[in-house]
Amino acid sequence: MEDTRPLKNRATQTKRSKVQIWIDILRSIHFSGKGGNPPIHYRLERDVGLTSKRLKRFLRELQGAKLLGEGLTITDRGYTFLSEMTGRVIPALEKYGLWQTGT
Repeated sequence: MEDTRPLKNRATQTKRSKVQIWIDILRSIHFSGKGGNPPIHYRLERDVGLTSKRLKRFLRELQGAKLLGEGLTITDRGYTFLSEMTGRVIPALEKYGLWQTGT
């Protein structure tokens, strides 16, 4: 019999740091909005691979850091953070083998 269970999400295959989870959440929110779908908790849970309880905790942290505003909107500070992390910090960490990318 063929296994019809969904493939494991990248998030369940490796342990991620808090910063990696923050980046995954911000990217998911950004691409949901860009695709014309408003970000909703269920879709974020699925995309990022977190339980509802953990997602809510990370969303509060992002709001506390002023990276996320009300209504799951990314602030200017959030976009700056995401841009700097993906443009400079992550490539430098990857170069020295200090950043785990999911496969």
